[in-house]
Amino acid sequence: MLTGVASTGLALLKGVDPKLETPVSEEMVLGSGTAISMALPLFVLLFIPTFTAGLGNEALWNTLTFVGIFLYVIVFVGILLIRGRNAKERKEQ
Repeated sequence: MLTGVASTGLALLKGVDPKLETPVSEEMVLGSGTAISMALPLFVLLFIPTFTAGLGNEALWNTLTFVGIFLYVIVFVGILLIRGRNAKERKEQ
């Protein structure tokens, strides 16, 4: 999104659907907003080592960053597994 992918996608969509009659543009904007809100904690965690460089306790901050990223990954894997299981159960019903 921040590299111009969303704006390029909307420009291409405008060429294919000039009147924006399909819901693709709205879904793209909502998806971009959702993606940045989910990625924001990861961005904060990734900047911790940079902000604490030169301090006496860099190893502590690096460890806390690693633990935070590990928990972040576990939470999102858990979310994906739960959503996958729920989708599978809905298909079976």
